[in-house]
Amino acid sequence: MFELDTKLKYLLVGIITFVMVFIGVVGGFSFNKLKNNKDNLPEKLKSERNLLVVLLDDRKTNVEGMYLININPKDEIISSVAIPKSIEININDEIKPFERAYTENKTDDIIIALEKKTGIKTNNYLCVDKIFVENFYKNIGDIKCSLPMNVSFLEYSFNAGENVLDATSFANLFMYIKVNLSGDNAKKAELNLVKSAFETLCGNKVSLEKTEKILNLVKNAKGNIASYDFEDYVKIFASIKTKNVLSKEITGKYEYKEGEMFYLTDKISKDKFFK
Repeated sequence: MFELDTKLKYLLVGIITFVMVFIGVVGGFSFNKLKNNKDNLPEKLKSERNLLVVLLDDRKTNVEGMYLININPKDEIISSVAIPKSIEININDEIKPFERAYTENKTDDIIIALEKKTGIKTNNYLCVDKIFVENFYKNIGDIKCSLPMNVSFLEYSFNAGENVLDATSFANLFMYIKVNLSGDNAKKAELNLVKSAFETLCGNKVSLEKTEKILNLVKNAKGNIASYDFEDYVKIFASIKTKNVLSKEITGKYEYKEGEMFYLTDKISKDKFFK
């Protein structure tokens, strides 16, 4: 079993994109035009956006972690930053400690408070609890493969022993899965296709029952991302060809200049979190 505190911050983006692709309504949009080509991305989607991820405890009452994911389509960079637990948040004129910042159905309050404190606009949020994350990994197992970005779904090749270190390659696999679902047998096709993908990812046999559990897990995640938002995110991820996913944890005093965005330079080292 993975170490939640150390691995989560690096693999969280992969989980987020996994959730986006499966819950999102993609419709008949063609990804072939956008794949690996940011120039074909609609102008309105080229600007940066931030996604707040709130990790709750197993009772879904206390906050265990908050992460801001910055997506930069222009420079093809996805970066994440952990909000320090020492921060106090002013919600509706009430000062709350980090762990008590969440109230069910009022995550918008956290977004407003963080925006006032940091000057950073958050476009969307996603709430997942500790059980969700642990069950996700318990069902799928360790992810040990490499997904090339420049081939179609049916041409994917996997290198045993290699790890998925970036969200874009992880997202790309599930985008192709979603796009390939159609017709009356979509539900059955979805389960079998996902089952096959998971077995390739973790190197173990995965039952259809377990596959369905994984899909139900992600479908129950809470957030304010509408279907059109999901479609936008998928288009953005489809346009990214480089594997630039950066992660950094803020330490010390929590200060930002008004309107500052995340431009991180700390490259992820797989030796740092994969043993």
